[in-house]
Formats: sequence, C-alpha cells, structure tokens
Amino acid sequence: MLKTLRQQMRAKRRSLTNQDQRLAALGLAAIAAQTSGFATFQTIAAYWPSDGELSPLSLISQCLRAGLRCTLPIVNQDKRLSFSAMTPTSRLRPNRFGIPEPSGLKQDSVPLEDHDLILLPMVAFDPAGYRLGMGGGYYDRTLALLDTPHRPTFWGLAHDFQAVSLDPKPWDIPLDGFLTPTGFLPVLESSGPAASDHRHPDQTAI
Repeated sequence: MLKTLRQQMRAKRRSLTNQDQRLAALGLAAIAAQTSGFATFQTIAAYWPSDGELSPLSLISQCLRAGLRCTLPIVNQDKRLSFSAMTPTSRLRPNRFGIPEPSGLKQDSVPLEDHDLILLPMVAFDPAGYRLGMGGGYYDRTLALLDTPHRPTFWGLAHDFQAVSLDPKPWDIPLDGFLTPTGFLPVLESSGPAASDHRHPDQTAI
C-alpha cells in the first residue's frame, strides 16, 4: 500500500511544470513569512529539492537576506544526516543520490540541537502530524537522536495534494506542523504509537 502511495504521489509531483513549482515555492515563502512564530527562528534546516519536492529555495533565500542561519543536510555513511551552514556563495556537490549538498567542512557544521526549525521534505503527509518519506529512514534515524527538553520545531513541506490519511509506525517522528503553498497546518497534539517510541528498526542494537 505504501509502495503504491509513494509511486502515485511521486508521479503526481513530478508532473508539475516548472512554472507550477516556481509559483508553489513563492507561495511557500510567503506563507512561512506570515506564519505565527516563524520570525522567532534564527537557525533553520532546509533541504535541496529533488524528484518534484516542494522547493524551499525561495524561502532559504528570504531567510539568508534577513540574516538568519540556514543549513542543508549531508547524507552520511551511517544513513543519518548531519547539517552544514550555507550562504549564497556556498559550493555544493552531488551526493550519492545526485542531490546537491554542502562540502561538509568541519567549521560549517551545525549540531542538530542548535537548530530552531527543521523543514522536512515529504512524499505525503497526514495533518494529524505524520509524514511519509522516500522510505530510506534518514530523517527518522536522525531526529530520533534528539533527546533534549527543548528540541527544534519540525515542519513538513509539501504540495496540498500530498495530504492523505496515514497509519503511523512506532518509529515515525511526529511533526509540529505543515507548510504548503496555500497555508500552514498546525498539529495541535501528537498522539498514536509514534509519540511513545521513536526507535527506527535499525536502532534496536544501538
């Protein structure tokens, strides 16, 4: 079922024209600027869009112009993500999936817990607080490492048509809200199995 859903959603977002995607990215940036609480974030993790994902690049540019610190993820050998600060002149290189990422210089590294907001890409999302990713588990493994009383805020980014009903798994990390090109959907309360045990299957021996 999830395999079919992933295929359908990925095909639908890839079918969007460049103009559709550009307008969606601009809409996202405008919605974020108007969202309550956004102005308080100083360090924001985003991602480089691929496979038809909703692009946060206009939003990143907006944040950098405002003097905020923005980071992009780096895919590590342990199938977790680390984050590196970026600037308008940062040099990026393709990772194993062909997605641009920072060069990973030590001085540019930003610890996960130092972020105020983490923006996550999604294949689909449930407004109750859950996301469906590509299936690699990179974000689930990474975010499960956070064990601080004041963790970053997690917002998922997606096109409006990616909203579905999902059956969360025990390792799914509940999100705090969702940004689409037309609005912000807050998650009022996390519930279900993902709220009690965030261990990914690969973490059972950790």
